[in-house]
Amino acid sequence: MQLFGYQTNSLADASSVMAREWSRHDISSPDRNIHMRFRRRTISADVSLNSLAYGARIKIKPIERDPVILVFMPRCGNAVARFRTADVAINAHAHAIVDVRRISEAVYSDDFDMLVLRVRISRLTRHLETILGRKARHDLEFVQSLKAGSSAWQEWAVISHLLAALDTSENPEISPQVLAPLEEAILSTLLITQTSNYAEELNHPGRSLAPKHVRRAESYIRENVGKPLTVAKVAEHLGVSVRSLFDGFKAFRGVSPGEFMRSLRLERAREDLLSGNGTVTDIALKWGYAHVGNFAARYRQQYGELPALTLRVGQTTTGRADKIRHFSAGIGGN
Repeated sequence: MQLFGYQTNSLADASSVMAREWSRHDISSPDRNIHMRFRRRTISADVSLNSLAYGARIKIKPIERDPVILVFMPRCGNAVARFRTADVAINAHAHAIVDVRRISEAVYSDDFDMLVLRVRISRLTRHLETILGRKARHDLEFVQSLKAGSSAWQEWAVISHLLAALDTSENPEISPQVLAPLEEAILSTLLITQTSNYAEELNHPGRSLAPKHVRRAESYIRENVGKPLTVAKVAEHLGVSVRSLFDGFKAFRGVSPGEFMRSLRLERAREDLLSGNGTVTDIALKWGYAHVGNFAARYRQQYGELPALTLRVGQTTTGRADKIRHFSAGIGGN
């Protein structure tokens, strides 16, 4: 289901919905009444556009910290995101790029109304590595404040206008052929136009393209990742030595061919988990992991969560119609 919406005047219900949609938070308010409105458009398994207002003064402290980036794009009101080192003001003239793993709390005014782009960090990192042509050597970190009038603001405006238009669409199911290039445009624009610890390298690349045999190997592995595949078989298919293949991947991708295969298999396993296609054991076996514990450890290392949690998220999304009120084309309410 691409489109989901919810309204409530209950703080407890609002907390429950946000725990299911995002992650568990301690949400409190000094006001007696709230008027929470939430709407989510799924762009992909790792990217969503959300519209959120509480209609009351709100303080939020994370209980669980999903490995995601939130791009706050307020329409009115103001908020403060607090980190250990600084406070970041958020309003219609100062948007914010927030790493949920690092925020301490957020405080919203009673009229705070915003669009929030939610991007899983692992997806953003994979796209970063595609642009760089190598493995990321350290965690991606953005400058948190995005201020009106700056070049970063002006370059992001193209995407923010598209997202605002997407938010107003009542079409419950937009074609994946439309959403897939939109996702790629969002990720590329976020990485290339916003200030981060990779900005210099992204805008002034000093590395040449990977050699042809590495690019051919990547294509072959992607097409055959579900089959019994070894580095030796890949090298034999391409007519190159294992050593040449290994050296090419290490030099231009920062990983070995085997690590590339394992990462891709985990990516496909994640897609199955989010779709609810079997148990964790079934999916682990399908993607070449005879030992479920080893699969869980590697999956957690790559995605920051256990596969059982991803599976529950997929099942919750599939069965949400039986758990809370929702809408397809219009907004439901309490």
